[in-house]
Amino acid sequence: MSRRARWGGVRHGALALLTALLTALLATRQDAVAQSRSTARKPARAMARGKAPTSARTAAQAPAAAPQSLLPLGVAPPAYAVTVRVYPETVSVGQPFTATLSMSVSSNATVTWGTITDTAAVVSQRQPPQLRTTARPAMRIETAEYSLAAWDLGTLPLGLPAVTVHTLAGDIPVSVPIATIAVRSVLPGDTAQRVPKPPRALFPRLVPWWRRWWPAGVVLVALALLWWLSRRRRTPRAPRPVASERRTPYDEALQQFAHLDRLALPESGEPGRAVVLAVDVVRSYLAARRPALSLAGTSAELLTAVSGDALLPRDLLVSLLAEADAVKFAQRTVSAEAALALLERARAFVDVVAQADRAAASASATLSPSTSTGANA
Repeated sequence: MSRRARWGGVRHGALALLTALLTALLATRQDAVAQSRSTARKPARAMARGKAPTSARTAAQAPAAAPQSLLPLGVAPPAYAVTVRVYPETVSVGQPFTATLSMSVSSNATVTWGTITDTAAVVSQRQPPQLRTTARPAMRIETAEYSLAAWDLGTLPLGLPAVTVHTLAGDIPVSVPIATIAVRSVLPGDTAQRVPKPPRALFPRLVPWWRRWWPAGVVLVALALLWWLSRRRRTPRAPRPVASERRTPYDEALQQFAHLDRLALPESGEPGRAVVLAVDVVRSYLAARRPALSLAGTSAELLTAVSGDALLPRDLLVSLLAEADAVKFAQRTVSAEAALALLERARAFVDVVAQADRAAASASATLSPSTSTGANA
């Protein structure tokens, strides 16, 4: 290819590019003029009809204008406005409804519709918007249909995000007018007009009965104590009984023998036990009569300790101790009659020793006055 042909191709390309740029500028100028004329005619028509220049469907905000720094000199910025239509106007909680947004843009502009990304909003978006385009002379109408759902009661704002228009002059953000939806309750009306009771506590505190009545119990006890003290002071005290005469070892032995008689051990099938207990009464009597004797000693030790006592019937004491040792240590079997006989002999031993002690005591008492009389003479 020759150099001349190549330069010719470059000139044709530059000319085509310049032609396209001039065509776009003229189309933008025509769109801006048409938009300004339509905007200027609407207030006049509304004033002629006696109506406000605001749209009946929604309260439209001020149109957004493109930044003038990117436009050619002498070209007015285009204005854009969004129209919102909600259908139906009243829904129940969770019922889908539609919000239709539409706006007129130039043929060489593109529109980016926003989305509701907050999943916790009272009005949520169910799916991406459905877009439609309607061609008009020197412009076109862009429409976005949003499928929404409300999750609260009352009049709720939709909260639709702003729209961005992309032109040759730059990006133009266009705010969406404030639109609302009325949400009614799905519950039936309360025709009975019942007033609910206040909520009860989850775990009521149960107080034991004694915690509620212990102050009264303390008061009653205090009153009873005061009454007893006052009565005790008013009541004269009885004279203390005179201590009875000191019981002798012989009296203690007789009482123990009487207790053995009431037990009736020989008749109950325990003659050996009766023998052992009878001899224990004899040993206790001897120990009480002579405190130097010990109950812990054996029979031989006991006989040795009382060998110098002439008042004791030694032969009878030896026979009693021997029979008791045979029952305790040799497991000797004793009949009921033999047990009763030994019980009588033990009682007789105690009687004999007691009589001997009384005779000795009376003899010493008789000798004591005569001794003292002789000494005085």
